Formats: sequence, C-alpha cells, structure tokens
Amino acid sequence: MKKTAMVTAGSSHTGLEISKKFASEGYNLIITSRNKDKSQNAVDEIQKTYPGTKVFSVQIELTSVESIKTAFSKIKEEFKAIDVFVANAAHLGVDLDIYNTTEDDFDAVFDTNVKGTFFCCREAARLMKNGGTIVTLGSVQSKGAVEGRTVYGASKAALSALTKYLAYDLAPLNIRANCVISGAIHTTRWDNLDPKDLEKRRENYLTGRESTTEEVANAVYYLASPLSSSVTGTEIVVDSGLLTSILPYANRKVKNHDDFLCKE
Repeated sequence: MKKTAMVTAGSSHTGLEISKKFASEGYNLIITSRNKDKSQNAVDEIQKTYPGTKVFSVQIELTSVESIKTAFSKIKEEFKAIDVFVANAAHLGVDLDIYNTTEDDFDAVFDTNVKGTFFCCREAARLMKNGGTIVTLGSVQSKGAVEGRTVYGASKAALSALTKYLAYDLAPLNIRANCVISGAIHTTRWDNLDPKDLEKRRENYLTGRESTTEEVANAVYYLASPLSSSVTGTEIVVDSGLLTSILPYANRKVKNHDDFLCKE
C-alpha cells in the first residue's frame, strides 16, 4: 500500500521540488496552496511525470485554526491516514525589524510560521495512525542575524524549538520530528539577479554556490524516510557552509596551496 506525504506550500519553488521527490519515491501526495492556478499546475505536472501518483490539493490559510481543521477534515475523508507531514509554508517577513514592525506585521509572521505550523502538525499527527514523520523547514536566519529579518528569524528559532518538543511529545505514537535548516536556495527569483551581485553573494559560501531545491528536497526526504528511522528531534543544515564561518568567508582559493598538495 502506498504511503502518503503532505507538503504545505507544495506547488512552487522548494515545496514543489519536495513534492516531486516524494512522488518519485512512490508516495501519494497532498499539497497545499493559497493559489488555485498554481496548485492545479503542480497537480498536473506531478501526475504527468508520475502517472501512478494520486495528488490531492487543498487550500489552507495557516493563520486560521478553523481553516486548518477544515482542510484536514477533507484530507481525512480522502486518505483516512497520512505518513509524512512537511511544514514548508512560511511568511518570509522581509524587511521587518525592531524599528518598523507593527503588531499586525508581527502577528502575520508568527501566526503563519509558528501557530499555523503547530496546529497543522497536531492535525497531521492525529492522522498518523501507524506512526509517521514530521519535517519542518527552518532557516539559517534563526541561528544568526541579518538586516531586516528580525521577526522572521525569531519565528524560525521558535520553529526549531517546536520541532524538538514535537519529537518528545509524539514519540509514544511512533512519530518522529526533525528540522531542515536551509540557507540560500536557488529558485527562479535568482534568475533576475545581476551577474556581479550573484557572484558577490556566492563568495560568502564555502561551496561557492547556493543550494538547489533538489538538495533541500533530498534532505527532507532523508528525514522523512526509513533511512533515518532512529533520527528524531534534530536538525540537518543545508546552507552551502554559510554557518561554518564566524566572519565573512574569505575565498581561500586565491592562495597558493601547491606546497600543501601531494606531488605526483
């Protein structure tokens, strides 16, 4: 019998790649999106590529607990049970810091990233009748500060703590919970960057490039699958080495390492 994975905001960018990864591994899918056209396009694309996959789309407004409960009622009718829940949807909270954030701004970010994720995870866990896995999507901005992301970073830090508590609370039900901490991820938004700006960004990464959506999807799948059956309450970082450097990374490739390398 096929397993079922649910991915919030699973119709575009990283969420779509995560959805495709589970489809490629033989899972049926539930994807959420607030945009009906995007959602339908994702359903059509996945079913065309993986014709044996059942794909169910449902709309959820993460800031509304009532909307979350209504969506999961529909999911229960359609699937009876789920095996994997991926909390990918997020409010990005761009340019919200201590100087300019209103109460409404703050609530919008935390209601989506923390409250919405909490209640989605609870409803998902109730449908994991044979055990299951929860994977949340965190951010390097919960580990260190950057300009204009104060509220977002704080919400992602809360999400990291929440994931550990989910792992603790749900262990008796044979449900694991883990978090993927992501850094810069290449999406279509990067395609319009000036080549010089892109090169400057990449100089900050030890690997010399940003992560791909496929790499993040692979990490999510690992944590959700039997490959990590004894892993729970932890984090995997996919950030091109960004968190490794205490100070801005100095590109050491320009230095002469000939004396260090073994000679033929």
